[in-house]
Amino acid sequence: MSETVIETTGLTKVYGSHISVDHINLHVRRGTIYGLLGRNGAGKTTTMKMLLGLIKPTDGQACVLGKDIQKERKKILPHIGASIETPGFYANLTGKENLQIFSEYAGRKDNVEIESVLEQVGLPYRDKKIFSQYSLGMKQRLAIAYAIMHDPDILILDEPTNGLDPIGISEMRAFIKRLCDEQGKTILISSHILQEIEMLADDIGIIDQGKLIEESSKDELSVKREKYIKIKVTDTDGIVKILRNQYQSPRYKLSAKGELLIYDSKINIEEFIRDLVMAGIGVREAGFKEENLESYFIRVTGGVDIGQDFHE
Repeated sequence: MSETVIETTGLTKVYGSHISVDHINLHVRRGTIYGLLGRNGAGKTTTMKMLLGLIKPTDGQACVLGKDIQKERKKILPHIGASIETPGFYANLTGKENLQIFSEYAGRKDNVEIESVLEQVGLPYRDKKIFSQYSLGMKQRLAIAYAIMHDPDILILDEPTNGLDPIGISEMRAFIKRLCDEQGKTILISSHILQEIEMLADDIGIIDQGKLIEESSKDELSVKREKYIKIKVTDTDGIVKILRNQYQSPRYKLSAKGELLIYDSKINIEEFIRDLVMAGIGVREAGFKEENLESYFIRVTGGVDIGQDFHE
């Protein structure tokens, strides 16, 4: 098991009567990508700000590299790169000029380093376009370039694919993966886009209404996801009758695509298809499937799926 480099204990933030983050215990392992998944307003950004010491917890503790961020922030921050919302870039300067200024503030004047990070995030080094003319996606890329400029051990990235087009999202995903796999960086990434977290993260934390309701490795989540038979037939009423009369009414539902999903792993699919054919019901497609992360997220957070429940 890898060493835990980010850990929170009962981390809580309350604003007036609103509990933004509610006693969460987070564990991020060294050299992995941890995906913090939740709807907008779930508490992801507030959690990340507490990890960086930008806001003080109401209760609990946040430790990074074994040190309390509130007590030893100056020692910890040089090891962290972060992109929380958009940094205060100068609107009338180019991306390169902005990074040069921030680099000088930090006592560094390495233009080769700046050229390298701009190239990594897909921004041209000699571009004359000023920051105010940047698209949202370009601003996001520049923010991440700034976050990695000092070659940190840990990256904390809040919605890093926000504003990117599909190609940009794919490139950013590959870039983040390389930072972890090739450079050994530990990355905490937040998103409300389930597919991105599923494709990228080694470990996943699901946060909802300020509570961390799930924390598992991707492999552990796979075990927890429901298995089901997905079947397309010519007669949905007929298959429902067979399920009720011959299979003790297992739990099932009709998906938005008109597919019947049967949540009973004990059903022998070959025998079931034979029974359907014997009853004159045509089978267009049938197979075992696993609940995807989106469905699992909806289930554990108490959301509403788009499928229509026939029987529970």
